[in-house]
Parts: sequence; C-alpha cells; structure tokens
Amino acid sequence: LKTWQTMAARMVDAQAPGLGVRLRDAAAGVKQGEDWPEQTLARLGMLQLICDAMARRSSLSAPLQAELRTVLGWPHDKADVLADGERVHDRWTVLGVATDERDDKLTERRVWLHGEQTGRRAWVLDHAFGGRGFEQAWLTGTSVECTLAFFPGASALRALAAEVHGPPQCAVWPSTTLNEEWQRVAKRMAASPWVNLHPVVIPDAVPCQSGERLALVADGRSWPLIVRDTDTWTFLAYSGGHPVQVMGEWNGRALRKV
Repeated sequence: LKTWQTMAARMVDAQAPGLGVRLRDAAAGVKQGEDWPEQTLARLGMLQLICDAMARRSSLSAPLQAELRTVLGWPHDKADVLADGERVHDRWTVLGVATDERDDKLTERRVWLHGEQTGRRAWVLDHAFGGRGFEQAWLTGTSVECTLAFFPGASALRALAAEVHGPPQCAVWPSTTLNEEWQRVAKRMAASPWVNLHPVVIPDAVPCQSGERLALVADGRSWPLIVRDTDTWTFLAYSGGHPVQVMGEWNGRALRKV
C-alpha cells in the first residue's frame, strides 16, 4: 500500500490530482469489507480505462475529452463556463445537499437540483476553506428560479448558478418512477463511465434495518443505504415502516441519503 501512496503523490506532482485521489481510494479499500477484492479490481479497472483514454484522447469526442479532463483533475475555468457553457433557465428544486470534510480544513458541498420544467438534473459543487461559509445557501425541499451554466462534459451534470432570480420558494418534488431513475443513471454511465455519483430519487421506498445494516426496499428490490449515525433512528422513526420518497447519491454499490 505504501507503493500506491507513493504513486498517488507522484500523480499529484505530475498535475493529475484526480488520478492521485483514485489511487488513494483504491489503496484505502484493500481488505475493507467482504467484497474488497471485487471493489479493488473495479477501481483498478477504472484507472486502466482512464489511461487507455488518455493514450487516444485525440480520437475522443469533445464532450468526452472534457470529461476526461475533469477525471484527471484539470480544472475548468469558471469564467469560461459562465461565458460559454450551456445555459438552462428553470425553477430548480433542491433535491438534497451533502457536505464532506476533506483534507486541510476543506469542506466540500454537493447540491443536487432538478429542473421543474426541463426535468433536467444538475450538480453544483462548492468548496469552503478554514470553516468559512458558502456564498449561496441551498435549502433542501425549496426551489430557486435561476439560470445554470453547465460545465462541458459528456455527463452534462455539473453546473454553476449563473443568475438567481428571486428568493427560494416552495418546491414541486419530481414525479418519477424507479425505472425512470435507473434509466437516467444508465444513460449517464453510457455517456461517461467515470461519473462516481448519481442523484437518484426512489419513490415508495421503505427503509429497513437488519442488525447493523440499513437497506432501502422498493418495487421488490433492496439497496444498501448509508445514513449518518446520528440520523439513522430519526429516519426510521419518520418513515414508521411506511413507504417514503428518498433522495440520495448512488455510487454503484449503495445509496447515501442526503
């Protein structure tokens, strides 16, 4: 594992921090969980796919080249995105907001949005350093009329709030089916295999607990569910064993409730 950490550091030095993050994640997953060999193989396979794509990047489409740039950790200039990115005006429902503490007192915030008229999903990514707050507040369960500027890329998911038109309002939660949600995921993965997280809204889902494990059951199928320890019993009590609509981040293995 020390060799992997060294290689990850070299990737950062080589201006490919995205590869460094993936290498560290692969190293951290070794001997973690019952299916760690399968998961490690999948992570290494994805790294090989990135290397193969780099070797023939000139033959890739422009959106896929932009996606590869993001995977490598080469940032897109936000000014260019605001000037040239695809703009979509809609009233956007805030499906969920997830925050994670990163290294060096860095806080990452992921805001998942759904366009009430366009039906489009969007992802607004922000970072705050040293405990500072974020410039714009996004409240889950509200809607904001705004214009988003989308980053280039095959997944067509990440965006910036270019113009905000008024304060938050009551939201109209998306009417969707389980099949429609997985079709969204499938199309996004077909367009870009490197997307790590997918926003998924599961209707009529029942959270269940078996021992220390939490699962979400809907339409006769079950998915592992990740909920913060402090929220587990509150969430179970809220559902009361009845179907609820749940939004979360799907990582290919489990759904993290946000």
